[in-house]
Amino acid sequence: MDWRGDAHSLSEMADRLYSMPGKLLYTDVTFVLSDGSEVEAHRLILALASPVFEMEFYGGQWAEQDSDKLVIQDDMGVFRELINFVYKQTFDFSSLSDLQLWDLLYLANKYLISQLQTLLDEKLKNCVKNCLDKPSLLKHWQRAKENILGEKFLLAIKEHIELFAEQVLSSEEFLKINKEEAKEILKYPNLRATEGQIFKSAAAWCLKNNDSEAEAERDFQNKFQNIIQYDSLTSEDFIQNILPHSNIMEREVLKKVTKQSFETKTSGMSTRYALKPVKSVVMVISKDDLNGNELIFKKLSFQNFDVAIHT
Repeated sequence: MDWRGDAHSLSEMADRLYSMPGKLLYTDVTFVLSDGSEVEAHRLILALASPVFEMEFYGGQWAEQDSDKLVIQDDMGVFRELINFVYKQTFDFSSLSDLQLWDLLYLANKYLISQLQTLLDEKLKNCVKNCLDKPSLLKHWQRAKENILGEKFLLAIKEHIELFAEQVLSSEEFLKINKEEAKEILKYPNLRATEGQIFKSAAAWCLKNNDSEAEAERDFQNKFQNIIQYDSLTSEDFIQNILPHSNIMEREVLKKVTKQSFETKTSGMSTRYALKPVKSVVMVISKDDLNGNELIFKKLSFQNFDVAIHT
């Protein structure tokens, strides 16, 4: 039976050829991956799919090699999937973890396979939006900052970290990020976490990432202490989240914060986002004065409201 079947386009034929059981026919290049495994392919098909493959095979450094075996140094663990995408008319992303999608995006950009980039953009946006394991947003955030194409994802990831801040900041994943990353996140203005919870996360990070309590205290006081917005603390927040970890603070700062939190008239515990001042809303309200045959305009300002008024 002819393996081509009723295929009439090159894409259909490549798909059928690649899907045949057994050894891939007519290959003229073998890629050796970092794990020692090999992937066979056809130079012409790869060159048609990617201008980078085209350049390397027909004029670049790969064209000068005598051997048909090429060692791929930065295969990212998903080079085989990149080759699969070139050959297959439909590609199933379900075999890849969310973080492997970032690796595949790196390769799609490196080899300038634009259709794969487009699909991965949409896939990653959905991963961030529908992420069930909220602390894993930190890993997406890190990968987006590392990836040359990651800039477009950063705002959405940041907003989700802020929205689920309580879960993210209290996680083991937060304790694993580096100091500058921790500081950056703890400074986010719209965190749905109280200042006490933010303090608690900062203290936990310092204790986890230093060899002694004395070093953790110095680290907190030098790098994290001024990030906390202490004027937003209530007595409840202080007692629940700061007092149990207060040894990490400077004594004078602790005295000031203690006094301030018990003097505040605000009760309960509010998040940083909830306490963020809302910009004033200015609306112009007009009405017809039928008797005077004129329009009357009134300009009203509403401070610290986040609702719209329609008349």
